[in-house]
Amino acid sequence: MVEYGEELVWERRAGAVRHTARLRIDGTLLLADGESVYATPAAAATALSGIHHHGWTAWRRTADGRTLHDLRADLRTHRDR
Repeated sequence: MVEYGEELVWERRAGAVRHTARLRIDGTLLLADGESVYATPAAAATALSGIHHHGWTAWRRTADGRTLHDLRADLRTHRDR
């Protein structure tokens, strides 16, 4: 549902901050700084904010604005058919 190289965005309401990341081929997230890599969406969001965030609902695919949570739910639906 998400391909490596795709851009993800997290638009935080608090402070109107916009973060971006790229999905790497191994499933990790590379932040916009080009150096910070995180194994999970939650780890990336937590590192950026300093407090725990549910990364699956925070990060959205830039192409269509769908959350990783929604994409994962669609994948499960398709797999169960």
